[in-house]
Amino acid sequence: MKYKYRHTNIPSLLQGDVPDGEEIDFLSGSPMHCDFHHIMNGPYKKKAEEDGCWIWLSHEAHMKLHSTAEGAQFQYTLKQKCQIAYERIHTREMWLKRYKKNYL
Repeated sequence: MKYKYRHTNIPSLLQGDVPDGEEIDFLSGSPMHCDFHHIMNGPYKKKAEEDGCWIWLSHEAHMKLHSTAEGAQFQYTLKQKCQIAYERIHTREMWLKRYKKNYL
């Protein structure tokens, strides 16, 4: 299945499988049109898609995440939550091999 907005067919580790058109904002839990947010950003975006390290965010929350100090702190918290979820399935060694940093 090809998704219009979603970048991957892999379910989110933090939200499960919420398909396009049924997005639920991670912060509010409200159904709305959302932005696809890679929790692991920069050179790790492709790996984040492969591992389910992504969430749906309202456009407003997504922009704040990338432009405020509070957003940067929340982004770090998301990375911690994602690492915990990843390590329920895989090992810490696998996390470090893929993402090069321990957030816990």
